[in-house]
Amino acid sequence: MKKLVISFLSIFLAVGIALVATIAQAHGELDARVSSNPRFPIAGQPVELTFTISNNGTPEKGQEPMVMLAWTASGGHTHEESAAPDANTTAAGGSMAGMDMGGTPAPADTPPEVMLMPVETSPGVYVANTTFIQGGRYVATVSIGDEEADIVIGVRSSPIAWGFIGSLAGLVIALAAAVAVIKTVRRAW
Repeated sequence: MKKLVISFLSIFLAVGIALVATIAQAHGELDARVSSNPRFPIAGQPVELTFTISNNGTPEKGQEPMVMLAWTASGGHTHEESAAPDANTTAAGGSMAGMDMGGTPAPADTPPEVMLMPVETSPGVYVANTTFIQGGRYVATVSIGDEEADIVIGVRSSPIAWGFIGSLAGLVIALAAAVAVIKTVRRAW
């Protein structure tokens, strides 16, 4: 019994230490969330992005956040992975003609990065309007001072084909009804 109590206490102690370490690491980090209207943005149509920004659970009010929207194939942070489309342009954006600075050139069809300056509508809630050029994954890097937070936003290339989805649902219902009829007929024989 004594060993059981000691093992439970040690497990709770380990979990407690892990939680305290996690909270200590999270101190000072920017927490940003986004919602959009319409719920699923479509390329070529205007969208309203609402950013909820907090720091340790406290709304970040009275701030001037900057949001950089960058299209990405992987959905990850884009500062290091995408180079400028021109091989003579450095990662910092300066032009150094005749010098190849290395890096991977961005595909020709990559849309340019968009900078947004959201407007505060209530404490910790900031709104910006934009139109996405191309469907895919975008990374929104929210910056307030030296703190940053990345949010992945999925953008559809076209509207949802509800007729197609309804047809598939009808097919599933018809197949289920056919199986039910076959099972019922076989039992009666």
